[in-house]
Amino acid sequence: SILSGGGSAPRTGALPMDWIDMVESFQKWALESRLSIPMIYGIDAVHGHNNVVGATIFPHNIGLGAT
Repeated sequence: SILSGGGSAPRTGALPMDWIDMVESFQKWALESRLSIPMIYGIDAVHGHNNVVGATIFPHNIGLGAT
């Protein structure tokens, strides 16, 4: 499995299609390996995914409690 954390993106200003292309290339590589085991891809995006242009960003829990 692969987990992307903060700051990991296919490129600056990545669009949803850029992410799809990146993950599909990882999956293609995994399936072409000797064991052909599909991978699981995840993103650590607790507050929203600000690495994708146009994505929704959510405030931290402390910010929600203060509103």
